[in-house]
Amino acid sequence: MPDVRTLLATVAVRGVAATVRSLPPRSIPVLAWLGGTIWYLVDRRRQRRIAENLRVAFGEPTDPSARRRLARSVFRSMARVPIEVLWFERLLATPGQLARRLHMHGTWPPPAPAGVAWGGHLGNWEVLVRAVQGRLGRMRSVARRIEDPAIQALVTRARGGATEVIDKHGAYRDLVRSVRAGTWVGIVGDQNAGAHGPFIPFFGLPASMHEAPARLALREGLPLVTLAAVRRPGADVAFDVYAEVLHPGGARSRNPADVEALLKRMSGWLEGHVRAHPEQYNFLHRRWKDRPPGEAPGTHLPRYDHHRPRPVVAPQTASSPPAQG
Repeated sequence: MPDVRTLLATVAVRGVAATVRSLPPRSIPVLAWLGGTIWYLVDRRRQRRIAENLRVAFGEPTDPSARRRLARSVFRSMARVPIEVLWFERLLATPGQLARRLHMHGTWPPPAPAGVAWGGHLGNWEVLVRAVQGRLGRMRSVARRIEDPAIQALVTRARGGATEVIDKHGAYRDLVRSVRAGTWVGIVGDQNAGAHGPFIPFFGLPASMHEAPARLALREGLPLVTLAAVRRPGADVAFDVYAEVLHPGGARSRNPADVEALLKRMSGWLEGHVRAHPEQYNFLHRRWKDRPPGEAPGTHLPRYDHHRPRPVVAPQTASSPPAQG
């Protein structure tokens, strides 16, 4: 039986959700601006983290005020993600709404019963589930379970229901079963993979990356398409959805060099879109936290929270699938 604290949290979350849904859609950017600004002002730790990530990605700021404005925009963009999710069932529910609000760009794979859709925390990544389902068919996505049950329920509904979500823990077997059963799988996999991930360049600096999406596509001979849902300017809920097929499927491979080559293409593709829209990327995450063995120290490395980056003791060959955040 849930305790009093859990019940109160559930009531509060549902109350906030109901209030947001009762407002007109044009209020979404206003709420995000206000919430993101307050978040920026009170969360000094993440302020420092964003500053370090921006320094690593773009170098020392030549205009500190412009860099601070960019950091505030990142907070506001991240605050806007959950607000938009609350509106999915009203604004991104029917084929007509999807066609009107999701503007497709790039290349999509030809019809295939199964494949791997991969993206990063850019724009609103939760939109990708609906984009894939509207274009390619059913998709199950990997996600980390949220401790708060009310928030977990809201997010699960946005992702298509409990049957469409694969829990992060032990996810690889579920991913294999899903694609072999004829279902697309989605993975938002651009966060730090810890000591177990291969180190792939991201903005010129090696970053530990989850290899499961590339490994799955190559071993099963599946197409792999990279995706990003970038928010369009203005008050409306509308996105430019960029897609590119980086692996067409067909031939299978277990060669680690092929996996690494595909990961480099995936990382480079995402980097290009982040460079075009840095204000919409999740620079709150410690992307370059773990470091490859034998790396020489230098001022180009991140100094998260005034600590030296943690070195990797011994490289390993496999990584756990990432979680969609």
